[in-house]
Parts: sequence; C-alpha cells; structure tokens
Amino acid sequence: MFSYDSTFLRVMTKIADVFIVSVLWIIFSIPIVTLGASTSALYYTVHKVIIGDRGYVTKDFWKQFKDHIKDSIIISLILEVVFIFLLYDVTFVKAVLEQDPDHKIGVFYYFFYILIFVVVIYFIYVFCYRARYEMGIKGSFMNGVRFFFLSAGWAFLIFAALVVTVMIVRDMPFFILVLPALNAMLWNFIMEKQYYKVMTPEEKEEERKLKLIRRGRYELVEGDGKPIEESGQEETLTDKDIKEEPDNPKAWTDSDDSEA
Repeated sequence: MFSYDSTFLRVMTKIADVFIVSVLWIIFSIPIVTLGASTSALYYTVHKVIIGDRGYVTKDFWKQFKDHIKDSIIISLILEVVFIFLLYDVTFVKAVLEQDPDHKIGVFYYFFYILIFVVVIYFIYVFCYRARYEMGIKGSFMNGVRFFFLSAGWAFLIFAALVVTVMIVRDMPFFILVLPALNAMLWNFIMEKQYYKVMTPEEKEEERKLKLIRRGRYELVEGDGKPIEESGQEETLTDKDIKEEPDNPKAWTDSDDSEA
C-alpha cells in the first residue's frame, strides 16, 4: 500500500502537488502585476508535472515564472488597466441607474459586463498559451485572439468555473489552497485540444511518444525507442507502433520553445 509505486502514494502526491502549486500561484500573484506570469507558471506546472508526470512542482513553477516575467508584466498591466476601466464603467453606470432607473446609459450596463467576461477569458488564454510556447508580446496578443475564437464555446465553462470558485472561496476561504490548480486542470483539458490542432507533424510525433513514456512503455534515447518489456516479451517500439490519438493530447511536449 505504501510502496513507491502504490496507487495510494501516487494519489497523495498529486493532492500535495495541487496544494503546493496553488499556494505558489497565490504568493506570486500578490503584486498583481505578476498575476499573468504566475498564471502562466500555474498552467505550465499543472500541465507538465501534475498531468504530465514530469518534473517538479516548485522547480518548474519558478523556472516558468522567472523566464517570462518581463513580457508577462507588460501584458498583465495592459489587460489589468482595461479590466479596471471596465469595472469603473460598470460601477459608474450602476450609480447613475440607482438615481435614475430610466436613464439611457443603462443600455451599456450589460455591455460592460460582457466586455469584462471577454477580458477575463482572453487573459487566461494569453497566459496559458505563453506557458506552452515561447512568444513575444505582439505574438501573445495575436495568438490569444486566435485561441479565443478557437475555444469560444468553452469560454462559458471556464468563466462559470471561475464564478463558482469565487463563490466557494467567499464562503469557505481555505478552498483557495486547491482551487487555482483545479481550474488550471480544466483549462488544460480544453486548451490542449486546440493546441494539438495547430501542432506541426513533428510536434504531434513528440506528443505521441511522450504519452507512451507516461505509460512506462517507451523510452527516448537519442530519438530512438529502447527495447521494452510487455507481457514478459521484449520488443522494440518503432515509429509505426506509435498510434495517433488526436483527441487526448495531455502529455507535455519537449517543443516548449516552438511557435504555433
């Protein structure tokens, strides 16, 4: 039960990882301007370590955070200014309507809420994409728009999960210690499907190989497969043995530095 490879130990390790990465996200988001960098690091760590079973939570979170902090702060500031401006507009319109419910400015009330929804989802898309690919500021904004439309149907689920998260934390604050990572796991489920659609054939090949590494059935040595044992019989896994699984791209690729 308590052996290194036991199911119980693996589950407890995952729970601990969820807790640690959530706490790291909270701490590194405190300056506000670093919210984007910490969100990118959250997604990177959840995808690579918690889901991909590769690397270490603290080490990979810090690496992703510090390597992209400069551009991430600039992007965060731009999007946060837009968000604050829209929030002010909602507050202003609400105050006007409290004095005069029939005021014409009321038509903008829900419009501003829709824009807030768009900005929040766009923020998540931009920084999740930056966790997956090396990208400058302009490229981040452009690809954020690209994946916003690719995953537009999923945006409502992401936003609903955020609203539920806020409601839960408001009544039970201790859940903030796990909910950031759980949200990132939802983002991973949604976004990796979209990323897979724009991968090059070489990236898809790496994706398939890394899935088999996760299953303990394949080991990469200078690009070739090592002999593996399965059902007591030794075999060598070649390229033709790697089956394409386009609907389940969960493994982290080694092409972190490529551009879509």
